[in-house]
Amino acid sequence: MRWPPEPLPLRRVNPLSKLAAALLYIIAATLVFDARFQLLLLIATVTVLIALERVEPIMLLKVMAPFALVGFGYLWANLLFPASAGSYSRSVAAASLVRNPAVDAGLTLFLRALCFGTISYAFVRSTDPAELVRALMLRARLPAHIGFSVFCALQFLPSLRDEARQIRLARTMRRRGHTRRWVRLGELAGIAIPLLASTVRKASRAAISMEARGLHRGMERTSLHPSTFAWIDGAFLLSSLLLIGLVWLAAVRL
Repeated sequence: MRWPPEPLPLRRVNPLSKLAAALLYIIAATLVFDARFQLLLLIATVTVLIALERVEPIMLLKVMAPFALVGFGYLWANLLFPASAGSYSRSVAAASLVRNPAVDAGLTLFLRALCFGTISYAFVRSTDPAELVRALMLRARLPAHIGFSVFCALQFLPSLRDEARQIRLARTMRRRGHTRRWVRLGELAGIAIPLLASTVRKASRAAISMEARGLHRGMERTSLHPSTFAWIDGAFLLSSLLLIGLVWLAAVRL
């Protein structure tokens, strides 16, 4: 399965460069406990997604809904237990965004959850999983048997979905065309057991194939599609550092 080629800037960046930038942003969002910083970082990430990845705002709202629920859990937990708000670190600014410490802590955690979601989504959307695994094997010394196991899993997941759809269609034909939107709990065993048997057979074939290719042995290997770094990787990392520095300065001065 190949990643669809699109003329988007982030698609040309090496996956390891994007992984380093994503980890940097997540670490910064974790260490800096300030609602202003989290809000500005969220706005910057959303702007990058819309401008560079051409993500529709409606699609972005759908993706962020689970993270918003998690952040809302942090928010109401701090409102119910306001005494725990004093255990958090101090704000980077002279004063908190909200005078109530419990509300300020809950709002910061809510925005932090959204930041984690947008950063993760930006990395996942702009990165081909196969290219990431290949870069980890060639540049980060990932063992070959682990990398090719991930390759097999990436190939298995779409076929597993198609097989589940075929099983449901076959069971629908037996019921003479009576279809249901949701699967009953008693019917899950009839779908899970054939899927499990098919997965075990494919896993056995993959294990035999990997053993025949000697993937368990440490040796020098070549790749048809090498993972290289170019000038765009340096520009991307420099821009990422500059952006997070500007976000921090703006949070301090607001």
